[in-house]
Amino acid sequence: MDDLVLMERAALSLSEEIKKRFSKDERILILCGTGNNGADGVCAGRILFNEGYLNIKICLALGKEKLSKAMKKQLSIAEAYKVPVLSELPETDDFSVIVDALFGTGLNRPIEGKAASVVDFINSNDAFVIACDSASGIDHTSGSVNGPCVKADLTVSFAFLKRGQILFPGREYSGETIVRDIGIYPDESLNNAPGTVMLEKEDVKRLLPRRRRNSHKGTYGKVLCIAGSVGMAGAAYFSAKAAYLCGAGLVRLYSPEENRIILQERVPEAVMTSFVEKHETEPLSDLILDHDVVLIGPGIGKGKGARDILDYVLLNASCPVVLDADALNIIAEDKSLLNCPNSELILTPHMGELSRLLNKPVPFIRDNFFELCSAFALEHQLSLIAKDAVSLVFLPGKSAIINPTGDDSLSTAGSGDILSGMIAGLIASGASPSDAASIAPFIHGLCGEEAGKRNSATSVTAQDILAAIPTVFCEVLS
Repeated sequence: MDDLVLMERAALSLSEEIKKRFSKDERILILCGTGNNGADGVCAGRILFNEGYLNIKICLALGKEKLSKAMKKQLSIAEAYKVPVLSELPETDDFSVIVDALFGTGLNRPIEGKAASVVDFINSNDAFVIACDSASGIDHTSGSVNGPCVKADLTVSFAFLKRGQILFPGREYSGETIVRDIGIYPDESLNNAPGTVMLEKEDVKRLLPRRRRNSHKGTYGKVLCIAGSVGMAGAAYFSAKAAYLCGAGLVRLYSPEENRIILQERVPEAVMTSFVEKHETEPLSDLILDHDVVLIGPGIGKGKGARDILDYVLLNASCPVVLDADALNIIAEDKSLLNCPNSELILTPHMGELSRLLNKPVPFIRDNFFELCSAFALEHQLSLIAKDAVSLVFLPGKSAIINPTGDDSLSTAGSGDILSGMIAGLIASGASPSDAASIAPFIHGLCGEEAGKRNSATSVTAQDILAAIPTVFCEVLS
């Protein structure tokens, strides 16, 4: 499709969003750069002016040098329609709306010099700020902000949501984000599968295992949950309970004898197998063969007994294995443990655990997130759920999956144990390991949001997240 046609569609989308929110007597300033994002802004200004927004002004905030071909064309059209065009920032700041059309997604370096002063002008103004396609200053691929950045109240994104508008800190600078169709479709714009996709409710509903009326507990699989050490029974409780609430037919807890009473009281549905020190691995041979998925790691510690159990599981399990918490920290010290030939592995590290697994500092990981995590998943042929403010799922050789759900309600002890239990429960009840890894973070995030609505994010505990699971399943399956 012709670039000028796409530009007109983009500008029409932007102007329509402005018309929805602001009357014709509002004072609107459109700050335009020298490239095609600036041309979008000029085009939108001309459309609004011709529809009676006579208090609108277009400002060539970065000067007239090195204008793109499209920018020159749009500027000549606007001037023919007598749209007011300024060459310098206005001295007055009494604008009710400012449109950022400086760079959009076309920026791959920090903003500096004159452009930085324009960004400061926008951010120091009391006007409602609308970003054209992307707030200037955000790295649209990583969400990083490495210098001055426009703080938008609304972003009108064209064709697709950009990664930088979902990932932090770019998400905070984007404000409310609306995606408008301008006639670009995947089969036209992409030669290969997209590097990143984002799940929606309908995707999760489609991938969830379906229950049957003609069934029994064996139909929905067995989870072996190896969790908890002395004084850490809570981790075992949260993971086992979450596995049940996500559909598992039976959960067997494997934990020290000292945890028996509290776990049998808190999770009476679970079958309990306990062990004493120095006899940790003796019962595991038969148990591994008798279960459909193994979850190992929450609260097990990093002592010799925990290491022996993990070694035994990874060497002998032929079913999917979910690895969380202490299991990840043990593996970080000996990544040869990942070379187990018989199991599909799902790893669930938070950023600290991921740093240890990759042997890289967190800032470096954030700057190279997609490349590092995709390479790790491919090298070890495993599913990697990287937990952060926005969680991402990396499957070997496939598009990375961004999870759009969740908020600060999940920032509480036990939340990660629940997620690992959810994954195991979904696998036991019929989901493939990759599907379970993909949809569990989505459901987990919704549970956090639901718990926050009930109790406020400040007061949410892991118990509240567990309690929200049934409600979220009703919502997703509706």
